[in-house]
Amino acid sequence: MRCVILTCVLLGWLSGCGGIKVKGDTENDHIETVETTVGASTVPLVGLEQRFLAKAEAALAKGRLTFPAEDNAYDRFKAVLIIDPNNAAARAGLQVILIQYAEKVRKAMAASQPAQARNLLAEAESYYPQSRLLDSLTKELVAIQPIARRQSSLPAHEGRAIETFNVPVEWLKSDKQAVLPLLGGIARRIAVTQESIMIYARTDAEGRWIYKHIKKEAAGYRVRGDIRLSSKVKIVILPPF
Repeated sequence: MRCVILTCVLLGWLSGCGGIKVKGDTENDHIETVETTVGASTVPLVGLEQRFLAKAEAALAKGRLTFPAEDNAYDRFKAVLIIDPNNAAARAGLQVILIQYAEKVRKAMAASQPAQARNLLAEAESYYPQSRLLDSLTKELVAIQPIARRQSSLPAHEGRAIETFNVPVEWLKSDKQAVLPLLGGIARRIAVTQESIMIYARTDAEGRWIYKHIKKEAAGYRVRGDIRLSSKVKIVILPPF
């Protein structure tokens, strides 16, 4: 549906410029070239392609990713691809929009705003329904949803707990890669909030593995915390030291 709308908009723009001339074999319905006429001059589609590309990049620079409807980077880049499906700049521009959406989602999660993160994900997925990046972020968001705990039942140091994240033991047994989105989300959060952590693991080696990956994803932030042995694997978020 979105592609049909973009095509109509593009054709409407062309017709508004003075009409559409189609050259080719009409009997076989084969189109060789398409160009618009403005007065006595001819404007090839390559010029229109560059014009749409320039407008797309301008909208992107101003943060107009998908809104407003009449002037946003996504629709402009798509219009370029209708003219030239192989335009590398337009394809790269669409990827930039996707990455910017992902960063917005990560910032919302780091700021403990899961509702905002969900809204951004839903919006992004309407434009990029097959994106592996968005699928990974969705799993990460589900994984870091806070676990409700009664502080009265926690050890003394956990009485100050801000949030607790349980790490499914089956993930650690079958595929540790499944744990990485959760650790990455926690790392990006504490890098912003400067909170500390307490890691509960079944073995010291397991706790160090968790700490190593949180530290790696924290992008230079000095992760403050400790490791304790426990039959249940979890990460407790504590106030800054």
